[in-house]
Amino acid sequence: MAWKTLVGCLAIGTMLSGCLSPNEMREKRRSEYKAVDTATCKSFGFKVDQPEYNQCIVNEQRYRQTQHDIDVNRMKARRAQRQQRYGY
Repeated sequence: MAWKTLVGCLAIGTMLSGCLSPNEMREKRRSEYKAVDTATCKSFGFKVDQPEYNQCIVNEQRYRQTQHDIDVNRMKARRAQRQQRYGY
């Protein structure tokens, strides 16, 4: 009986986690990034709508993109190593 309840809860949780469309997930992620960038730049003492604040936001975005690119390149390198090692 308990396992049926567990399976039911997992099924409901799985269904609910898929309620956002890819565009909605992307928009949610962007708003989260914006909030983090705003908090970071404000913590550095920059005031909103000042040139320094705007540059800080751009720097944070570039940093995040650079980190993403590094991660993607690492994954590609690992995949290439596996393909070379195992032949697939």
